[in-house]
Amino acid sequence: MKQGWEIKKLGEVCQVSAGQGAPQGEDKYGTIGKPFIKAGNLEGLLSGVDESEIQHVNEVVAKQHRLKLYPRGSVLFAKSGMSCMKGHVYALKTDCYVVSHLAVLTPTGIFTQFLTYLLNYYRPNTLVKDSSYPSISLEDIKVFTVPVPPIAEQEKIVAELDCLSGIIEKKKQQLKELDNLAQSIFYEMFGEHADGRDKWEIAKLGNVCKTTSGGTPSKGHPEYYEGGDIPWLRSGEVNKMNIHETELFITEEGLNNSSAKWFPKGTVVIAMYGATVGQVGILCNPMTTNQAICGIFPNETFTPIYLYHFLLSKKPEYLEIATGGAQANISQNIVRDTV
Repeated sequence: MKQGWEIKKLGEVCQVSAGQGAPQGEDKYGTIGKPFIKAGNLEGLLSGVDESEIQHVNEVVAKQHRLKLYPRGSVLFAKSGMSCMKGHVYALKTDCYVVSHLAVLTPTGIFTQFLTYLLNYYRPNTLVKDSSYPSISLEDIKVFTVPVPPIAEQEKIVAELDCLSGIIEKKKQQLKELDNLAQSIFYEMFGEHADGRDKWEIAKLGNVCKTTSGGTPSKGHPEYYEGGDIPWLRSGEVNKMNIHETELFITEEGLNNSSAKWFPKGTVVIAMYGATVGQVGILCNPMTTNQAICGIFPNETFTPIYLYHFLLSKKPEYLEIATGGAQANISQNIVRDTV
């Protein structure tokens, strides 16, 4: 270890606590007061959603429910529920109320930005003991050890990492713009008004490609998850073109006792339920999936990248169908009927 660095418990450099139960009822929330951060807000906040856009709780409601206001600079991550498997770490930009599912680390002997970077490396989801019923105790968080350099060195490290993060964000934006350009070119070449399209053979996707969906092993059987090494993809993870890995794993027993099945490398997947409905990706490694994902297997006629752009061009149609029902979802039949 570098000179001047120390191994410390998080409880030695932070006040470790949890938020409070969320007030029940839509009338408890509004635009006045302070933001009330829930576990489901973390992903959006990390993607650029401003805290001012989160539901607020006014002072009267806060007093009624004895809510504690956590100061700007406190670091949050989920400590219970499936959200804690994601390992998202977020530092408050303003004073906020926080739900009980979130752990709150208020720095006392460590630089906030350094702690955030640190927990993105020494990820808190490694403290989860049972992926079937994920939770992290406050005591385990308090005794979790991390390397801590002097404050001046922490600030220097943060400055360097901030610079690299800025470069990465610019590259991500460039890739997004290139993906939009690719979609525009794809539609211009293959869209319904493309020259010569009326002479092409038109077929439903299900008639020219094999499709299937996955399954979820019973959560009542810990042996289906504990110690598993079979990658198991969920619909929320279909959020980029190339999918290399999964957050969760299942066992061979879980695979054999569920509808989950192996999808080969090169399979094009589309999320059918949830926040990512209509999003498309390409599997870069073999993996299994849950039932909320439709897999389209490439063949000699269609390459994965062609299917990816074709299905991504259909996303607006899928979203229109999804939002037209009682729940935001599409079905495998809808995907199969795509032309």
